[in-house]
Amino acid sequence: MDGYGDAHRYFLQHIIAKRILSASEVKSTYQLCCSKFGVDQDSDLKTFVMKINHHITPMGLAIKKYSQEDFHSSSQCFLLVNTWNTEATRRASSFTQQEFSFLRKLIDAMVNSGGTINLTEATNLATQAEPKMKLSDGEAFINRLIKNQWLLQGYECPSCEAKVHRMCAEVFWQKVKSPCCPEADCKVTWNHIEINTTKRLRS
Repeated sequence: MDGYGDAHRYFLQHIIAKRILSASEVKSTYQLCCSKFGVDQDSDLKTFVMKINHHITPMGLAIKKYSQEDFHSSSQCFLLVNTWNTEATRRASSFTQQEFSFLRKLIDAMVNSGGTINLTEATNLATQAEPKMKLSDGEAFINRLIKNQWLLQGYECPSCEAKVHRMCAEVFWQKVKSPCCPEADCKVTWNHIEINTTKRLRS
């Protein structure tokens, strides 16, 4: 992939320094790079980032776009991530061996349950970690995973048990008068999300 130049290097240096960029920061940084190095701003930002990724992939790095979630808003963000799974990268991780064991249990449970698991079930898996983890430590670890965007949150219908990702639900609810089940055969009104639904986790 040709066309890689100083504008791309400047963008890469910026995201390395910041570690995470919001969608608005990515756009402003992209415009700055194009202006500073005479790159046509009409070119696609996606193509611009793809060129950078093409050059940093051999180093085990990639720029990825993710949904940044909290309890108040949802937005897109861009991160520089490691793509190699080696002993050296595992040692550099902020997770302990016990936390890795618990995380594997969480992922297995999510996959086997169709992609979601409720918070109580997730916390109880702490006792299956190796070495065994206290439930309080498991709950704290799950909260840390949510805070750091490793896990996403969603809702479950109390009537038909349909599951919906929080961001998708928010988009869907913009088209209706009040929160309700997204299933066409259900449509039960969710009068108060925190009361009438169970928070779910998604990997």
